[in-house]
Amino acid sequence: MEPLALFLVLSGSLLHVGWNLLTKAAEDKLAFLWLMMLPLAIVAVFFLYPYFIGERQAPPVAWVCLIVSAVVHSFYFWSLANAYRFADLSLVYPYSRGIGALVATSMGIFFLHELPSLLGWLGIALTLTANFFEPLFHRRQSSNRHRLGLFFTMATGLAIAIYLCVDKVGVTYMPVSIYLSGKFFGIVLLLAPTMLQRRRSFTFWIASPKQLVLGSLCLASASGAVLAAMALAPLSYVVAARASGIMISGFVGMLFLQERLSASRWTAIAMITVGTVFLAIA
Repeated sequence: MEPLALFLVLSGSLLHVGWNLLTKAAEDKLAFLWLMMLPLAIVAVFFLYPYFIGERQAPPVAWVCLIVSAVVHSFYFWSLANAYRFADLSLVYPYSRGIGALVATSMGIFFLHELPSLLGWLGIALTLTANFFEPLFHRRQSSNRHRLGLFFTMATGLAIAIYLCVDKVGVTYMPVSIYLSGKFFGIVLLLAPTMLQRRRSFTFWIASPKQLVLGSLCLASASGAVLAAMALAPLSYVVAARASGIMISGFVGMLFLQERLSASRWTAIAMITVGTVFLAIA
């Protein structure tokens, strides 16, 4: 995996955990996510304007990927907001990323015909296994709230897998900046009807402007970094390296949310660290 691609993925993982932490702390999580994307959608108009008036063109497949990605992302943000309503960051983040990584890597190998090297296979195996290691050993009392949290977490993971594969194809036909802009613009439009019924969402902008601005910067930077990495490296490598987010989320949960990390979580962190090193030299 190219050093630049690995750097982009690791930076994106750090920023990704950042906006997830801010979302988890928000009272109205879906409203926070939508307001976080609103300024990005406004800025996106300036990037998309040459395409709207016909000065520039992109192949139809790029627009199809862009529309599908916006739809899937809208579902993803809705599902993620609900997952954080019913479950902890330490469960939602690693489990959803694990499902997304496993399915997306499989799709990259079988449908995009990517062939990782031996070290690449080892790195992928370690990081993907680690994503499921902690949730499988995380025993807690079953309840309706827990089951809902797990359901939305799994739905979030499936959405991650789908949009990763779609985005991998999309950025090969359209510049990353344009593709990212169009995606944010589409997500905000698709979620707008729901948000117009949430008066709390508009008052939240006044109550927490710093968190929203920080979240917007983290979200835009994280998304841009991962899309840029996809343009440089195979999807299976990018997806596996993104699992470094579980390592970061462990420390974030411990430091900022006072969560206690179990032995299985520390084991998963060690496995991901080794797996990421393998991917770096693959």
